[in-house]
Amino acid sequence: MKQQCDNIRKKHRILFGVIVGLVLSVFICSLLRFLPIPYTLHLGIFSTSNWNVPESGTYTIVDEVISRFESTHPYVKVKYTSGIVRDDYSQWLSEQIVKGMQPDLFMVLDQDFNTMASLGALKELNSFIEQDQYVQSADFYSSAIEEGTYNHQIYALPYQCNLKLMFVNKGLLKKEGIVVPDWNWTTEDLLRISSQITKDSDYDGIVDQWGISGYTVDDTIEAFGLNLFNDEGNTAYINQNDVRQAVLFMQEMAAVDQSNFSGNTTEGFDSGQTAFAPMSLAEYKTYGPYPWKVRRYSTFDWTILPMPSLNSEQSRCSLETLMMGISATTTHPQDAWDLLRLFTCDPEIQTMMMEQTSGTSAMVQLVKNTEIANDEVSWDMLDFALSHTKAKKRFRKFEDASRLLNNGISKIIRSSSDLDLELLDLQKQLNSFLRE
Repeated sequence: MKQQCDNIRKKHRILFGVIVGLVLSVFICSLLRFLPIPYTLHLGIFSTSNWNVPESGTYTIVDEVISRFESTHPYVKVKYTSGIVRDDYSQWLSEQIVKGMQPDLFMVLDQDFNTMASLGALKELNSFIEQDQYVQSADFYSSAIEEGTYNHQIYALPYQCNLKLMFVNKGLLKKEGIVVPDWNWTTEDLLRISSQITKDSDYDGIVDQWGISGYTVDDTIEAFGLNLFNDEGNTAYINQNDVRQAVLFMQEMAAVDQSNFSGNTTEGFDSGQTAFAPMSLAEYKTYGPYPWKVRRYSTFDWTILPMPSLNSEQSRCSLETLMMGISATTTHPQDAWDLLRLFTCDPEIQTMMMEQTSGTSAMVQLVKNTEIANDEVSWDMLDFALSHTKAKKRFRKFEDASRLLNNGISKIIRSSSDLDLELLDLQKQLNSFLRE
């Protein structure tokens, strides 16, 4: 009888163990259903500067972002292909898209943005921004947000930006008794000062100091606030009065110094014999202040101003923006958004980006609160300049149309033919090209 009871108890224990095991298995399986499965987010980046200056800090920033992201997303690994330079990046990204291997999150060059957005390669971001308590489009300069906007929807956020500024030879102006203009200076001021500066200063019959070098047709178009193409990119507006006034200004500038105006060289400024030269903020960061080691313009006193405009309310230059967007085909949109937000909206990462690369942040408060160890640039001035930029109007043939426009206006500047007829002819050429 005792043996029989022991056998029954043993069977009960076995049955109990089986039941407990089954319950635990069901519980663990149920729990695993709610635990995230580890996966990889793919990141598309390039290693060199977007602004054609020496730079080596890209991977340092990217690796810091990945480290921070993975610490809060332990089930995600972020990987990227190293060694891609900026000039090869567009082709590399296009090949990835064609192969169906588009990165979940990737850098977007400004000249590629409209194509990417129009082809449906980018995920719309408005819904993410609306649901994110830490991000608002108003956090960025309006032109920077517009750079990533297509058909009134945001498809990319600015990671870093760049703009043109006017380098000013203070010593040369002082020598001629000219006061350095204020931030609100105009194209009329530029023409007046250039006329005063350009001369044969040693009376040997050769002009040896100049008003400006490297000032281009594009600079004038921006200064006059000209909108020369419609949004669809199929119509050019050249034969109009404001374009005529801009061309007359360029002709006056060219008459002051035929050799230097509308050139793309800054050699005259480097020598200390030219009053003004447009250069990018990226160039200033790379060549100008401490802690960068190369002091390119150390032989004379210089400062920086915003670009001049037709009037104080006018935009002064186009903003160049390196953007980042989320793939429309990503299977992990929320995590891709978290990674995008870290790159573009985190103050610590954006500050690190400004310290280690040639770009600057597009975040308003970050620029306003930044201090720089050099007296020649004021971040208040940069805030003013960034607030007076505008987004480029991009369309499929924008680059080629811009080259055709620039070449046409450059010829008109030096032509003695009827200006209205020349503008009308250029408009016909552009419209024919745009509608091909």
